[in-house]
Amino acid sequence: MTEDTKKQLMLEVKPEDLKDLPEQLQEVLRLTGLENFVELCFYMSGTTLYIPKLDRIVSPARDRLLAREFNGGNYAELAKKYDITENWVRQVINRENWKKRQMRLFDPEDYA
Repeated sequence: MTEDTKKQLMLEVKPEDLKDLPEQLQEVLRLTGLENFVELCFYMSGTTLYIPKLDRIVSPARDRLLAREFNGGNYAELAKKYDITENWVRQVINRENWKKRQMRLFDPEDYA
């Protein structure tokens, strides 16, 4: 199918054409909008799509926030705020500190 044909079809799709979709796909349609949903259908074209859990998507951002908000002893406060264990806060802080040390090890400005 040519790109022109795809564009023509995308413009022709109407909401009533999609009323028989399963409930989960109806929700995806609602969240993405008609144009993006149709484009996604063209792109995925019948393949299986895995949608990860939200925690998998937001955990890197949460970890950065934890590292920024950490003041040297507020493990319990951060654990409660982000609904994780104190032990997990410690692991995140240790990992983030390790990353910072590794970055400095290879910082070209240190060798100028």
